[in-house]
Amino acid sequence: TFAELFAIVISYLIFAFSWSTRNFSKNNFLLFLACGYFWIGSLDLMHTLSYKGMDVFVEGSGNLSVQFWFGTRYLEALLLLAAPFAASRKHNGYLLVGIFGIVAVGLTSLILTGKFPVGFVEGTGLTNFERYSAYLIVLILAAALVTLFRFGREISSDENNLIAAAIILTMCAELAFTFYVDVYGLSNLIGHIFKLFSFWLIFQAIVTTHLTGPYT
Repeated sequence: TFAELFAIVISYLIFAFSWSTRNFSKNNFLLFLACGYFWIGSLDLMHTLSYKGMDVFVEGSGNLSVQFWFGTRYLEALLLLAAPFAASRKHNGYLLVGIFGIVAVGLTSLILTGKFPVGFVEGTGLTNFERYSAYLIVLILAAALVTLFRFGREISSDENNLIAAAIILTMCAELAFTFYVDVYGLSNLIGHIFKLFSFWLIFQAIVTTHLTGPYT
């Protein structure tokens, strides 16, 4: 719970920093990421509240939390893949938040109405769909890594390195989840730790650009 809430808070801080300074920094890359991470953090909150044993707004289950996890990771991977292309274009922040919000609400609706593929079976572990999803997400993240260095010409080297490290840690988190059998298992714990540090690195990219850099 601490690892998840830490990442969720970081998501909202990323958004707050970028949104508040968007008119001064003119950093389209980080604004694009921040608008996406606001909703990724919100979906991760749903993942946390629906976790087995939490029972906050619905009866928590391994399947429900896994569905939120993989749905959110798909969105995160695609966001990181698209972000370098967004670096050279001016964006309307309100439009970005609205578009990502529609995607997040749509994904939540699919999961809560039972229309999202089953992700976890008690005693067996991940279904084939979710296991293959983990590998597909890793491939998308690998493509995002290549895209970052090939097309991210307008992204500073510091941002590049921090985001690249975050992508690699996110890939490690997904690979850890391919061994997922128990919602309280070791691979699950390791995956969450990798995720925590990946979010921290993205936060550092935001701070370097919007806070440390201007003060320096």
